[in-house]
Amino acid sequence: MADRPIIFSAPMIQALLDRRKSQTRRLPKIAWETGENQNFTGWRSEQVGPRTWRLVGGMGIGATIKTAYAVGDRLWVREAHALVPASAYRMSDGVEQTINPSDRDRAAIYRTGFDRSNGGIRWRSPIHMPRWASRLTLTVTDVRVQRIQDISEDDAFEEGVTRLDVPLATYKAAFRDLWNHLHGPHAWDRNDWVAAYTFEVARGNIDQIGGAA
Repeated sequence: MADRPIIFSAPMIQALLDRRKSQTRRLPKIAWETGENQNFTGWRSEQVGPRTWRLVGGMGIGATIKTAYAVGDRLWVREAHALVPASAYRMSDGVEQTINPSDRDRAAIYRTGFDRSNGGIRWRSPIHMPRWASRLTLTVTDVRVQRIQDISEDDAFEEGVTRLDVPLATYKAAFRDLWNHLHGPHAWDRNDWVAAYTFEVARGNIDQIGGAA
């Protein structure tokens, strides 16, 4: 078990806040042993360690896969934010903030859910969010390695996507569009191997809701 950071986009942060998201799929590190033949349909995934999988088939071992997270890991969510004086929004309705425990005069506010004009605020990239500023904590409950097109309709719903407002639209189609937006217009057609993480969501900083791993 480990504590690790994870980044989400603004729509996915909102889905986490709304309790609509309990899964995420990420591209893992893959070391191909028989040539990078991702389109070969004979491979199956097999877990050999907490963060290590391999692809096996009739041709033997095809690849070793390293996942970023394992069951039991706690993930502190990074998102777009700003660091401000703690007094700046202390009495403001609709502005969530987290006080820096090492400097009570400083606080973090969050771009997702900020219901005022953005003028004058220098929003910081999620990658620069310090651990103390995180307001969402995830606990990994399941890890699978699969092809991206193997996602089910139920799993697509758990990814937090919004179904397209067209006749016969599906959550899987909405997730396909999101995947292509994130990874390129042909990402879905490549049918990459991905790590599928299921998690529980807690509102609160990782160091406030329980002891560090």
